[in-house]
Amino acid sequence: MIQRGDWVEFLDDTLSGVVKKIQEDKATVETQEGFLVTCPLEKLIRKRDFKVDPRKVKWVREEEKRRRQVKYERKRKAKKNKAAVVEIDLHIDELVSSTKNMTDFDILNLQLQTARRHLEWAISHHIQHLVFIHGVGKGVLRMELETLLSRYEQVEFYDADYAQYGRGATAVYIYQNY
Repeated sequence: MIQRGDWVEFLDDTLSGVVKKIQEDKATVETQEGFLVTCPLEKLIRKRDFKVDPRKVKWVREEEKRRRQVKYERKRKAKKNKAAVVEIDLHIDELVSSTKNMTDFDILNLQLQTARRHLEWAISHHIQHLVFIHGVGKGVLRMELETLLSRYEQVEFYDADYAQYGRGATAVYIYQNY
């Protein structure tokens, strides 16, 4: 039974959010982006129900299976090349569970701090290859990331493999004997 305050996902969409109001057989949900959406209760599923009743959302299992396969393929390719590539996903939904009280400035700062922390870690652990996955969007994060990377003399950066990442990733090579 879905109640007010439950975290829910839409069966027919990629939206998710918190139930704000329930009236008869409809619920008003505030999405992560802050929009209010009203839809029938049977089109919603509580977040934890994904594991309890997978028959309701068959496509979720297929999507999870596909993601696992993609991750497996990436790991296999990395082992095949013998040069391990560390991937850092800078999408905000991968970094925090909710951005409800965060401004765009806060989000960008968190993403850049994460990138800086991972870059410093890679330098200290002698890792040569990194890939920052930032997405396409408006390009603000990409420009700021390039500004950050240009401050390091031992770092060379370029667009990551288009076939694997599309235009939304930047590859980094760290010279170890600089």
